[in-house]
Amino acid sequence: MTDIPKFSDFSTGEQLEGEKIKFEDAMGKQITVTAHKTIPDKFAKNEGDTVTIIQFKLGDKTYITFTRSSVLVAQLKMMSEKGSVPFTATIVKQKRYLTFK
Repeated sequence: MTDIPKFSDFSTGEQLEGEKIKFEDAMGKQITVTAHKTIPDKFAKNEGDTVTIIQFKLGDKTYITFTRSSVLVAQLKMMSEKGSVPFTATIVKQKRYLTFK
């Protein structure tokens, strides 16, 4: 009898959980970023485009939101490389880009 593969054998890794909210609803509030994951963008206009899922806590609740902001993605990558996730920050708009403060 042939072994039937399990879904977990093909999983892309840890799934981020939390209530999905609009990115704008997280802006301007102090959040604790607990994880992030960059995945292929299924709504991409160009092949190879990605979207980053940010998992965070606001108060006692866990949320996820999505961003394509290159500045936020670079900051998330930097914090991960430093081993500094989780971290607390506020997402703010400065001129024409978004950043963690």
